[in-house]
Amino acid sequence: MRAKISVAVGYEDVGFFRRLFKRHTGAAPRAYRDRFGPRARSKGYERAHASVA
Repeated sequence: MRAKISVAVGYEDVGFFRRLFKRHTGAAPRAYRDRFGPRARSKGYERAHASVA
């Protein structure tokens, strides 16, 4: 999945995309998806960690 996303946004080197993503968001792509992706709401993550943000 990450390879498709990195190529779609113009980065053929998945490792470089991952490092760049982490530098700009503060989280690796998987951690970001776990926190903000569509399944995060169903897990209650946002409610449980609302005070962290």
